[in-house]
Formats: sequence, structure tokens, C-alpha cells
Amino acid sequence: IIALSWLSPWLWYRAFRALAISRPLCLFGWVILTWLPSWLAIYSYFMTETLFLPLLGGAIWLSLRAKRKQTTGAFALAVLLWTLTALVRGIAAPMAAAALFWVWWNQQSDRWFNGLIGILIAGFLLGPIAYRNYQQVGLWSPFGNAWLNRIYAVSGHKAIEMELVKEGAHWI
Repeated sequence: IIALSWLSPWLWYRAFRALAISRPLCLFGWVILTWLPSWLAIYSYFMTETLFLPLLGGAIWLSLRAKRKQTTGAFALAVLLWTLTALVRGIAAPMAAAALFWVWWNQQSDRWFNGLIGILIAGFLLGPIAYRNYQQVGLWSPFGNAWLNRIYAVSGHKAIEMELVKEGAHWI
């Protein structure tokens, strides 16, 4: 996990550099992110945010890189990282759609081929998860079921108690 605490600022540094921000300012941002006490503290726990922060920085960097390079490989790599980012935290899915559409729309050549490659990569990663979720819950969604979170928030209770029943077996 300590590797993530060092990898995250570097990926964000790369994203800042891809935005054409001056190198000294990017290095200053890297230093702040690297030595920020709360930044180091978050990586003492393993939670979705510890994966989301480096993936988001990397996805932004690779999107800007794909926009600059305009190659199929660069676009495919951006799609891959955005898909992984969205799988870690579903809130990244709209950001991924906007960023990848922007990159795809501004490509000069191979636009349709790159779009097909992007759909195949995302489908290859999201499809099995969505199918598994459909088998277990009856809901086609690669990002899980947010209804439980809504029920929990509306109820005001401090604990979730569930009883699951499948094929005669009971779990509490």
C-alpha cells in the first residue's frame, strides 16, 4: 500500500504535466501531494479510495496523452484505465464517458475503429461482472446495486441486517 501512496502523486504529476502546466508548478504540486499528512494517512487503510486516487490521476493523464498522440494504443490504454477506475468507484463512470468521448471525438483518424476497440475493452471488463450480478440479483449492472445504500441512508439506522435466501439456504 505504501507504493500507492508514492504512485498516486506521480500519476497526478503526469496529469498536471499533460495539462501543459509549467514543470516547476507541477513539481510543487507533486511535493504537496507526496508530503501532505492526510495523503499519507489515507494509505494506512485499504479502501476503495486508496485505489481510486491513483487510478483517477492515471486515467486523466492517459486521456490527455491519448488526445495528444491520437493513436489506437493510447486510446485503448485510456479506456482500460477509465474502466478500472469506474469499477473501483462507480462515480467515475460519467467522468470516464465525458473524457473518453472528448478524446474520441477529437481524433483525426481511425475514429470508428478506436470507438470499436474502446467498446470491446469496456465490454470485456464490464460484461462478465454485469452478467454475474444478473445471475445473483437479477439486475444487469457491473457497478453493483446502489439500492442498498439508499435504503440504509433513508432508514437512519446505524447497522444493516439482512436475511438472504437462495435455494432453501438462509444467511443472516
